[in-house]
Amino acid sequence: MTLQLVAKGAKNLPNLDVIGKIDPYLVANFQGVKRETHHVKSDLNPTWDKSLDWDLGTKPLEIGDFIEIDVKDWERVGRHRLVGCCKVSLKDVIRSKTKETECTVQLKDCSARLTTGEIELVLKYRDPTAAQAGTGGQDEADTGSKAPDALPVNVNAGMPGAPVSGPEGVGLTFMPGRTKREGLSDKPRDFQMRIKIWEARQLYGANTNPVCRVTVLHSTRVTKVKKSTNKPYWDELFFFQFNISPVELFDEAIQFQVCFFFFWGGGVENHQNLHSKSDM
Repeated sequence: MTLQLVAKGAKNLPNLDVIGKIDPYLVANFQGVKRETHHVKSDLNPTWDKSLDWDLGTKPLEIGDFIEIDVKDWERVGRHRLVGCCKVSLKDVIRSKTKETECTVQLKDCSARLTTGEIELVLKYRDPTAAQAGTGGQDEADTGSKAPDALPVNVNAGMPGAPVSGPEGVGLTFMPGRTKREGLSDKPRDFQMRIKIWEARQLYGANTNPVCRVTVLHSTRVTKVKKSTNKPYWDELFFFQFNISPVELFDEAIQFQVCFFFFWGGGVENHQNLHSKSDM
C-alpha cells in the first residue's frame, strides 16, 4: 500500500526577497515522515512535477488523516524561510472510486492568513481492498461471502511518531487513535469547545519569546508572549463556538503552533514558527 502526492507546481507565490525572487521548494509531512521536491531558482510560479511517496505497509488510511505542506524559500546560507503552508485532508482520495484526486490549495502564512500563493497537487492511494480485489474475487464466488463496503478502521491506531527536526525547531508528531464515526448526525448543531494552554517545556532555543497559537475550523486564538524563556507558562483558557454537524466536527483537527517573536526597540518585528502539532 502506498500514498503518493504529486507536487505539480505553484502559482502567485509571495516574494520574500527584496532583490530578485525566491527559490521555492515544497516539503510534505505525513505522520512525521517528510518528503520534499527540488528548489526552482528565482520563480514565483514554479513547476516541480515531483512524486512524493509513502509506504503504508498493511495499514490503510483513515478518514481523519492529512498531509501538512510547507512551501519554503531555499537559501544557500542560513534558514530556509516559510513562504506558505496548508493542510490537505485525505478523506476525498479515500472515498474516491478511482483512489485519485486533483486539487488546488491556497497557502496561508505562519499567522494563518491567506496568501496569494496556490499549489496544484494530485493525490493517489493504493488501498488494501483494491490490492486484494484480484485474488479475492474467486474466493468470494466460491464461499458466497460479501466484500466489505468500507475500509477497515483501526480503533487502536495512533502512536507517537519519530522526532522530527528542521530549521524551525525540533518537535514530535503525534497521530491520535481514531474511532469509528458510525451513528453521528449530519445535521448542524451548536458546539462550544474549551481549550486550555498550560505550558511548554524545552523549546528550541535558549532565549526565545514564545507564543502559542491554537486553530480550530479556521478560528485562531493566541496566548500572550512570554519573554526570554524556553519553558513558558501561559495558563490561558480559550473558547470556540461552532455550528456544524458532529460528523464534520470529528473529521477536523486541532492545530497547535508555538512561535517565537523578535523584539527591537520595544516592538514586535517578526516571528518564526518553532513547533507545531495537530490533534483531534
